[in-house]
Amino acid sequence: MYYLISHDSFMKNSLIIAFLCLTGGSMTLAQPNATIYDISGNTYFVSACASSDGDGSRENPFATLEQARDQARKDLLKTFTPPEGAVIQLEPGVYYLEESFILDHQDAYPAYSQLTIQGSDDGESILNMGRKVPMDEIKPVLDESILKRLRPEARDHVKVIDLLVLGIDLEPLPVLYKDLDGGQPEIFWNDERLPLSRYPNEGTLTMGELISPGVWWDSENLGGIFKFKDDRHLDWTEAVDAGLWLNGYWRIPWQSWSVRVESINPEERTVTHAAPIAEGNKENSAFAGIGSKYSRPEGSLEEPYFAFNLVEEIDLPGEWSIDYSTSRLHIWLPEGEGELRIGHDTAPLIELKGCSQVTIRNLTFTGARENGIEMIGGLDNVVENCTFKNLGGWGVVVSGGFRNGVRESHFTQLGKGGIELSGGDPVSLVKCYNFAVGNRIHDIGLLQKTWTGAIKLGLSRMHGGSIGTRQAVGVSLTDNEIYNLPHIGILAGGNLNEIRRNIIYDIAKETHDVGYIYTRHDMTSRGNAITDNLFYGSPHAHGYHVDDGDSGDTIERNVIIGSNVGAQIGGGHYNVVRNNFFIDCERGARLDDRGIRRDYRLTNPMKMAELMITERDPEAWYGSFPELIDLYEDKPEWPKGNEITGNFLVRCQENAIYEIKENGLLEVIEGRNKVEKNQIISADEFQAQPAEMIEFFRAYLLEHKRMPDYLPLF
Repeated sequence: MYYLISHDSFMKNSLIIAFLCLTGGSMTLAQPNATIYDISGNTYFVSACASSDGDGSRENPFATLEQARDQARKDLLKTFTPPEGAVIQLEPGVYYLEESFILDHQDAYPAYSQLTIQGSDDGESILNMGRKVPMDEIKPVLDESILKRLRPEARDHVKVIDLLVLGIDLEPLPVLYKDLDGGQPEIFWNDERLPLSRYPNEGTLTMGELISPGVWWDSENLGGIFKFKDDRHLDWTEAVDAGLWLNGYWRIPWQSWSVRVESINPEERTVTHAAPIAEGNKENSAFAGIGSKYSRPEGSLEEPYFAFNLVEEIDLPGEWSIDYSTSRLHIWLPEGEGELRIGHDTAPLIELKGCSQVTIRNLTFTGARENGIEMIGGLDNVVENCTFKNLGGWGVVVSGGFRNGVRESHFTQLGKGGIELSGGDPVSLVKCYNFAVGNRIHDIGLLQKTWTGAIKLGLSRMHGGSIGTRQAVGVSLTDNEIYNLPHIGILAGGNLNEIRRNIIYDIAKETHDVGYIYTRHDMTSRGNAITDNLFYGSPHAHGYHVDDGDSGDTIERNVIIGSNVGAQIGGGHYNVVRNNFFIDCERGARLDDRGIRRDYRLTNPMKMAELMITERDPEAWYGSFPELIDLYEDKPEWPKGNEITGNFLVRCQENAIYEIKENGLLEVIEGRNKVEKNQIISADEFQAQPAEMIEFFRAYLLEHKRMPDYLPLF
C-alpha cells in the first residue's frame, strides 16, 4: 500500500518552504495536516541475480539500484508532478555495493508523490559493502619472523593476505586515539564480524606500580610508564616495532584511550607509552596523565587495559591482526565453508542529499566500515523497518532537513551508535521535527565505546572537545528500546526536543558516572522535555545526568529503578525535576554547586564561551526563555531556578537533595532553588520486588502511553 498527500497540502507546504528559503529560515515550519490517499505507483524490480540488460519488470528485473533509480528519474521528468510516484522493489538476495548508492535533488519528489525503496517483508534483501577476498589470495604464512611470533597452537592455522594486492592501502593506526576507532577495517566471514586479536580474550589486565604519569606540557611530550603484572607482556617485545597498542581506562572511568607502546623493558617489567594520555597543562597535572585521577599520585593499581592487534594473540578461530608496516592481514579462518570480506570504504551504503519524499524500508545494511545511511537535508525522508548490523560506524545519521527520521528499525553490532539526529535552526529556534520512533538499539559501541550512545541528539561537549557536530531543535525521540551498552543510553543536546516513552536498561556496562540520558556543558540547552521514560538495571549510571552547568530541561513522570542517582543536576539552572519515581537508587536526586569550583564566572572567558548565547536571535531566545536575560549577571556559578518537586523517593539509600561543598552557601543555594513536596518512602512501607515493578511499569506504559501520577500498590 502506498500513500498520497493532497495537492492543497503540498501547495501550502511548498509556500512555507519557499518562504523559509527567502527569509533564511526565521519561522517555525508547521507540521503537515495532510490528506492521505491510497495509491499504487510505478514499480521497478531489482534482483541480485539479474543480468545487466533488464528493463525493470518483474519478469526481467534490473541488476542494480542505480539502474532502477535512473529509470525512475527519467519517468519523473516526463510530468512535472507525477501522482503515481515510484517504487524500487528489491527481491530477496544480497546486493554487494562497490560504492554508495546516492539519491540527491534529482530525487526530490513533490509532497503528493513519493519514492519508496523497499526489500522483501522478511528482511532478506541485504545491502553489503564488504570487498570479497579471493580464496587464492589467502595464503600460508612463510615469513619466519611471523611464524616465530605466532603461538604454537596457531601456526598451522593462521593465513596471510596481502592487502595491497587487493587494492586496499590502509593508513597506520594513530599513536594515540580515543576508544578503539582508529580507522582499521572490519573483517567478515559469512556476514559475521570477526574479532580483532586481543589479550586477554575476555576481561582486562590491571596496571601495576605507576612510575610516571607522562609529560605533556613541554617539548619532551613523554608517555606514561607503569609496571606490568602479567608475564604475557614478555611475549610482546618483538611486536613493539611492528606496532603494539593498548586500550584502557587509564585515568577516568568514562573515557578509554588506545595508545601505541614505545617499549617494553623485561628486566624492569615496565611498559612505556609512545604518547602521553593527558589533557591540560602542568598546573593541573594532578588530573591528567595515566593513573586514576581519584588516587593521585600513585594511581589505584586497578586501571583496566588490554592489548590488541597482535599476531601473538591470534589464538582462536576468527581472530585477526594487521601489520601496518607491511599491509598484511593475518587471520585464523573460522571452520567450514565460507566467504571472507573486508569492509574498508568509509562511504555509507546509502546517501540521501537534498531529496524529499523518500522512504527506505525492509532492508538490511551490513558489511561496511562506516555508516549505513547518511541523510543530509531534504524533507519527509523516512527509514522504516530496516536492520543495521555489522557496521563500523552509525546505523543512520540524519543531518538537517525537516521531518526526516527513523522508525521501527533494529540496530545491533555497530562500531559506533545507532542513530545520530540533528536539525533545526539554533539561531532562530525553528524546529526541524526530525524523529526516531519505535526503534530497538542494543549491543553497539564496539569501537567507539564512550560518548556515542544508542542515539546522539545534537551537539554535546566533553573535556573541551566536541563529541557532537551539529545542533538539534525540535527533534522527537519516542518509544525506543535501548539496552546492553558500554556507556551512555542517549547523548542529548539542543533545544525544544522531546524524549518520551523510551525504555532503557543495562547500560554503563564498562563505565561509571554517566546517564541513561546525558547532557552537558550548555546553559542555553533550554526547552527539552524528558517524560514518561523507564530506566533500570544500571547501578553505575544516573537516571538523567544534567552535567557541568547544563540547564533548562524538564524531567517529569519518569521511572528510574536501581540507578546511582535518579536525577543529577551538576551546577546548572532552571532544570525541573517533577513527579518522578526514584526507586532503589543510591540517592534519589542531587543538586550541587560545582560551578563555584569549576569557575562558571564571567571572569572565565573560556568557560563563558562554552556557556553563553552566541550568534543567536535575541527576540526568539529571550522571548522563549526570559530567564536568560539576567542569568550571566546573577552569579552563574551558583545554581538558580531549579525545581525538585513532587517526586517519590522509594527505598533510596540517601534522600539528600543538596550537595553543597562551599561553606556557608547552603542557605543561599536553597533560596535560589525550590525543593519541596517530595515523598520519602521506606522499605517497610514499600516491599515490591524490582522485577515486579519493571513488569508493571512496562505494561502500564504500553497500555496508557504515559507513566502513572502516583506510586501504585503492589
